[in-house]
Amino acid sequence: MTSRSSLRKTVGRVIFGFDFFSSIAAILIGFVIGGVLMTLSGANALLAYEQLFLGAVGDLFGVTETLIRTCPLLIIGLGLAIAFKGNVWNIGADGQFFFGAIGAAGVSLYLMDHFGRDLGVVAALLTLAVALASGSGFALIPGYLKARWRVNEIITTIMLNYVALYLTQYLVSGPWRDPQTITFAQTPLLMPMIPKILAGTRLHVGVLFGLALVVVVYIFMQRTTTGFSIKVVGKNLNAALYAGMSVGRVSILAMGISGALAGLAAWIEIYCVQHRLLTGLGIGGMGGYGYTAVAVALLGMNNALGVLFSAIFFGALDVGASAMQLRVGIPMALVSGIQGTMVLVVVARAFLARPSVIRWLKSRRGEAIW
Repeated sequence: MTSRSSLRKTVGRVIFGFDFFSSIAAILIGFVIGGVLMTLSGANALLAYEQLFLGAVGDLFGVTETLIRTCPLLIIGLGLAIAFKGNVWNIGADGQFFFGAIGAAGVSLYLMDHFGRDLGVVAALLTLAVALASGSGFALIPGYLKARWRVNEIITTIMLNYVALYLTQYLVSGPWRDPQTITFAQTPLLMPMIPKILAGTRLHVGVLFGLALVVVVYIFMQRTTTGFSIKVVGKNLNAALYAGMSVGRVSILAMGISGALAGLAAWIEIYCVQHRLLTGLGIGGMGGYGYTAVAVALLGMNNALGVLFSAIFFGALDVGASAMQLRVGIPMALVSGIQGTMVLVVVARAFLARPSVIRWLKSRRGEAIW
């Protein structure tokens, strides 16, 4: 089978497959529930959704901001999709994101103290390498615990999220705090500052990184033996063991790649968007990209192309929700509730689409199981 025909089949599965339509149904159900909540609160749901759409893609500012919000969700979501394909439930992307940010910021502060603020390409590459290594290394901890002692990775990754978050709070409030700021806990401006790619907007080169990664992840999962091994381990553990695959190593590798991409997202967020390390990184501050990226990966069916569409949807939803709040007066608590409802519906769809759940539902109806 040629790579072109394989790509056509993948696109066909994403666009015309049952999973695609169930994902669309999940989104529509989320919008309906959100509309009901707004109507019960006395708001005009149709006007609110109109402003959500216009805020996300109604002008150049909205489009570029949507792409900026899409970027970290896309990169983290691609990493989580790889882990989920290998049946490794990495819920710790937030922690890996923050740990990658800590590593990159620490290197920047050291270089700025010793070599001044005029840092160039070498510093950018060095901070990038440290961010990748930090995110990956932090993810390898639960990966190794799962492979070596079968420790549940969901529990360990969630616990480590708080370790990374509180470590970030300590650093930006203490030894790394910018002495010139009083209100906000943050570091000084970090160098190097990556230039924007569209004048008059905040659009940055990280968006191009994210689009390129869609192609890289697709090729990695579809055309390499390592990607094939990850899929086999995730789909049929007994078959993987029978084929002589090292299940533990594959699981650790999937977790490491996932953490590295979370670290990459943190590097982009610091050097292309915020230019500082602060606890407000993420959606709504104090993290959030990692948890939303779980829904991005699930809605995207753990497929690179699907994750791209899913990340754009959630990026637009985040930007549009802010516009909806400002222009229609929807309370922020209700906006957060609508977003949470969307995520809940998406996760429920992914759970109900699992083969074991489908078999159980069929058995309850007395249908034959083949």
